[in-house]
Amino acid sequence: MKQFLWPTLFFFSIIIVSCGPNYVYEDKKELPDSGWAYEDTLQYQFSIEDTSKVYNQLLELNHRTDYGFQNLYVKVKTIFPSGKVSEQVLSLEIASKIGLWFGDCDDTNCILTIPIQNNIFFPEKGKYTFVLEQFMRKSPLEGIRSFELKIEDTGQQKK
Repeated sequence: MKQFLWPTLFFFSIIIVSCGPNYVYEDKKELPDSGWAYEDTLQYQFSIEDTSKVYNQLLELNHRTDYGFQNLYVKVKTIFPSGKVSEQVLSLEIASKIGLWFGDCDDTNCILTIPIQNNIFFPEKGKYTFVLEQFMRKSPLEGIRSFELKIEDTGQQKK
């Protein structure tokens, strides 16, 4: 019986590990306890070598439960390897209209994964820079603890 136990455990551990997301990039940026000021831009740099792959771009937001708003406006800049810049303002919805937090929350903290772009491809090989700026009407903005950028390889090829 023992001779079958170890191979079985090994097989199931391989299955469990291989079923998770395949992140090709993950980087977490902490924000000061004093709040997120306009000047506190967050920069993430990652390289893309295969332009035929399809990716998901995710932001994991960590905020306190005493954060005072149901959303969070951010300005997002993507700087391509060629120097081209794409810029957009996003409203990240983090609570329902009746004030219930989205994500995984306890008494003081919430973690929410927000898909920024799904099923995208990067058209250029090389180093990309992703810049995140606070774009609310208040600075510093209290209650935001950190952002983690994740780039997930979907395992698909662009068509």
